[in-house]
Amino acid sequence: MKYTQFLAGALVCALAASTAFAADASKMKMTTEIPPEITTPDAVETRLGTLKFNDGFPDEATVQKVYDNLDFQRGVQAFLTGVPGASQAAIRHGIRSFGADNQTVVLFESLMDSKSLFLTANTESVYAWAWLNLKDGPMVMETPPNVLGVVDDFWFRNVIDFGNAGPDKGKGGKFLLLPPGYKGEIPKGYIVAHCPTFNNLLFWRGFLVDGSPKPAADSIKKTFRVYPLGKDASASQMTFVNGSGKEMNTIHANNFSFYEEVDQVVQEEPSAAMDSETLGALASIGIEKGKPFAPDARMKKILTEAAAVGNATARAIVFSARDKEAYLYPNSAWNNYCTLPGESSLFERNGVRILDSRTYMYYYATINTPAMILKMVGAGSQYVMAFKGVDGQMLDGGKTYKLHLPSNIPVKTFWSLVVYDNQTRSMLQTDQQFPSMGSQRKGIVINPDTSVDVYFGPTVPAGHEANWVQTVPGKGWNVILRLYGPLEPFFDKTWRPGEIELVK
Repeated sequence: MKYTQFLAGALVCALAASTAFAADASKMKMTTEIPPEITTPDAVETRLGTLKFNDGFPDEATVQKVYDNLDFQRGVQAFLTGVPGASQAAIRHGIRSFGADNQTVVLFESLMDSKSLFLTANTESVYAWAWLNLKDGPMVMETPPNVLGVVDDFWFRNVIDFGNAGPDKGKGGKFLLLPPGYKGEIPKGYIVAHCPTFNNLLFWRGFLVDGSPKPAADSIKKTFRVYPLGKDASASQMTFVNGSGKEMNTIHANNFSFYEEVDQVVQEEPSAAMDSETLGALASIGIEKGKPFAPDARMKKILTEAAAVGNATARAIVFSARDKEAYLYPNSAWNNYCTLPGESSLFERNGVRILDSRTYMYYYATINTPAMILKMVGAGSQYVMAFKGVDGQMLDGGKTYKLHLPSNIPVKTFWSLVVYDNQTRSMLQTDQQFPSMGSQRKGIVINPDTSVDVYFGPTVPAGHEANWVQTVPGKGWNVILRLYGPLEPFFDKTWRPGEIELVK
């Protein structure tokens, strides 16, 4: 009994001593009052589960959880940030399937139809695509007259425009394209462009003449040339491949392969071509210049999921933009988040980069030029998109819809509507060669007051055959209204398109 009492007394003394020590520890000579908001509890409930700490020190399970989450977050951000580079890698692959760099022009002599997979291409322009590689030094580009053309670098940033919105003012000209770090002599007589990357996309479009693409196609074949500086046009080895009706994929991956496409750009281009923050984000998931991109099983699993979430995020931004600035009119589905007033090609508003706008643009479309948003009354072009009907629901290929375009459609040149597949963001593939309708379409019915009604559906609505665009049951779709040579009523919004309504 006495022994038991002794042990109990000893335990009480030990506890008292421990308590006293703890009290002393909390009241050392330099002790101050610690604000609770700067400390970490021993257990924190989060979306990752319970995170545990010992006096602020994370346990092993917590360390693993947060690193997995960090890699996942960086993988998602790398997807959203890397879409421009991945898109360019895919476009290059498509162009190269027809021929070599600096020599091949894929020219859609009979217009582009839905056989080829291009992000939101149209059916009214004579498209031309070529890939410029400056690895061997500066190249001269001779351009045709009366085109709208762009040089974009491998990160899909605008380098220079040519044609009607370029310094040649649509007359055609000689451009000298210089590679990164070029320090040689620059001869006179050229329009000079300094390219941040060795790889560059050349894209331009000609226009129909009396409904025919032939004059524009012939002009391009006659005048467009690329050749090394120091040579003349006779050194050009241009091959013009007619892309009309041919199958061709230019769309980036939406799975793990996406990161391999981005890696191509990082490996082939100087680091100075991209900001250190973006390169750091890519390096954090294993994409770093001079090093193989070879994630282990753990990292590949994380990036596979990150690509899936990144893809879902991009689709949410495109199909259901939450920024009210994206929409052109109150209570309307018509939007254009690709471009913003101000510094268009930088996707900035008041000096602040709008990240969702950049994602919207590159996930849904291609080509970067400041000319996209310039207010050019009677010239240039303006685009508006609709992904939903007036009821706010996805446009269903199994249902029939009507779109009313009010009278006096404000265009100097022409207007068009092109329907796209939600999955590929390319032209919807149906029984119709051209999934589109527009003022240049032969036989289109114009109402007496100059308004136009267009129908979309899986079968022809009786009496509206001339103004019908076919859709596919089981497939969602979206549409772009293009106004070429837009007039003031579009800009001041005194004219606006109707909403897309179900036909009951």
